[in-house]
Amino acid sequence: IFQEHDLESNNICDLLKPKWRTMTLLLWVAWAAMAFTYYGTILVVTLVFASGEEEEVEGKYSFDYTAILASASSEVVGTAIAILFVDSVGRVPIQVVSYVGGGIAILLLCTSNRREEVGDGVQQQAPRGLLILLAFLARMCYHIASCTLWVSTAGKFQQQR
Repeated sequence: IFQEHDLESNNICDLLKPKWRTMTLLLWVAWAAMAFTYYGTILVVTLVFASGEEEEVEGKYSFDYTAILASASSEVVGTAIAILFVDSVGRVPIQVVSYVGGGIAILLLCTSNRREEVGDGVQQQAPRGLLILLAFLARMCYHIASCTLWVSTAGKFQQQR
């Protein structure tokens, strides 16, 4: 059924041939940056909602799981936004806005989470609701960027064939 000339050998080394090299390396950089920001955001959100009081014996932390769950639910919203706007707005503008928005949200989250000792306890400077909102926005933005990067990657290789 298939002619020999219709079959072509493909392997991973083909991605570094001159035809694909620039695009492959740029996509590797984009994915590395995405992994760094996305998983870094998840770690920051978890640390923001940790009690900060380490038990000396077991080394365990107490977490505000409700706040972490609220921020994790942003990924459902982020996926819906990416699906709705990826074709109408465009892949590059969505990624730029998502990365910038996520960066601003994570910066505000980290600066709003200053803690100071008051008497015998540690108090947060920002209200809990604000911290949850900032965590929600940061994770949502980075998830939108992640979804759009998946679509962009597949599209780039499809266009080059």
